[in-house]
Amino acid sequence: MGMNRLRFSWFLSTYRDFIVLFFLCLIINSIVFSVTYSRGNLDPRRLTTDAREYYTLATNMVERGVFSRMEQAPFIPDRFRTPAYPLVVGAFAKVFGGIGVLLVFQIFLSYISAIGVYWITDFLWNSRSVALIAGSAFLSNPLVFILANSVFSETVFLFLLIFGVYYFLRYLRSNSTRLFMLAMALFSFAALTRPIALYLVFAALGYSVLVRFNFKKLVLNTFLFAVIFSAVLFPWSLRNKLIFGDWHFTTADIINMYYLHIGQLYAWQNDISFHDAMETLSAMCTPAKLSENFDGKCVNIEMRRLFMPLLSEIEPATIAKYAALGSIRYFFNDGFTEFGNWLCRYQCPVASVNIIDALANGGPSILSIMKSKPPVLLSMWIVGKAIWSVIFLSLGFLAWNGRRYVVQREPALFLLMILGYFFLFSIPAWTIRYRVPFDTFIFVFAAAGFWHLKGRVVHYVRHQRI
Repeated sequence: MGMNRLRFSWFLSTYRDFIVLFFLCLIINSIVFSVTYSRGNLDPRRLTTDAREYYTLATNMVERGVFSRMEQAPFIPDRFRTPAYPLVVGAFAKVFGGIGVLLVFQIFLSYISAIGVYWITDFLWNSRSVALIAGSAFLSNPLVFILANSVFSETVFLFLLIFGVYYFLRYLRSNSTRLFMLAMALFSFAALTRPIALYLVFAALGYSVLVRFNFKKLVLNTFLFAVIFSAVLFPWSLRNKLIFGDWHFTTADIINMYYLHIGQLYAWQNDISFHDAMETLSAMCTPAKLSENFDGKCVNIEMRRLFMPLLSEIEPATIAKYAALGSIRYFFNDGFTEFGNWLCRYQCPVASVNIIDALANGGPSILSIMKSKPPVLLSMWIVGKAIWSVIFLSLGFLAWNGRRYVVQREPALFLLMILGYFFLFSIPAWTIRYRVPFDTFIFVFAAAGFWHLKGRVVHYVRHQRI
């Protein structure tokens, strides 16, 4: 009996934090999943936007053997999405039918990802308390639990990214070839899930060269990187070559750059609507032999030749405004805004929600905008701003005292590089969910800042009482 108690005490002591994270994940996601079920949103026929595209791609692969977003014949192949996540969705749809079990799997994956955040944080700060704060913040992020209960690629992507980062950090400490290979494989699969990570693989390789330069190791790592990267991504590129006649990885980068980014700049520059700008840009495109359209707009990889001529016509002040507005929006719009929209089933009027955009366009005052918000959106907006104020305060405290608290410089710099990478590649954040990788690694730093700031405040209060 005494031995069993000792084992139980050892188990609780060793895995206490993981148990806390598990029940936090269970409580939050049980509520969200139950609401999703009660709304009838487990029916694939009710999926919309990107979620519908992912499910359509998955079912077309399973039932027709073609990677196409089209819901009706002729099911023309495309490459706007990459195949990793549709393969996951398709596997669950084929085995279990529907999306319910897929969402349960994603909830479990979000818990494992929280453990990954915990390990990264503990690795960097050598503190289980700080790690628990970071893991809890990750699971409490509305973007994480809403996306885990939706048919979006972010949950699988985060899992691959987080553990890729974790094993890369361990590689920096141990110089282990096995850990390097594992990290590169995870980064490569992350790129196959969301193309935004495509260049992160090269950034990680470059960072490993800078901090661990050794010619023999450089040759070996470069060779291993080439083998792993090619093994994971080459089949998809080869498929594109055979079908479309070129090796281009995805048309998402072309569409985002040409229609969304240049389109908005072109609209501002010429004082026309965004819709009219997109129509004008589409008219400049020569249709490809195999149709690849974007909401009826022309898509062709040759559009890349138009990037610089069009950008050269845009005034620098307009580009600066666009970058500044995107940066502010990136920080200002958080997951609680998305949670508010989710609470009202995405049916609340949202035209006046984005204060930054309204002010940038000479809109009404902040007070009048806040008054026009539906109560559920306003309350979530206030909660989000309060919580993120604490997060940014914690980050500021850590940055101010960086020399005192940051002991492991190389891992910290790599994580800062990750933050910078997703910040630059996600501006402007057209949807709030683009922030989720950025938020994840912000929590790693903010947790340490919060812990040390709390300790400083507690010490000050005790000193005042004495």
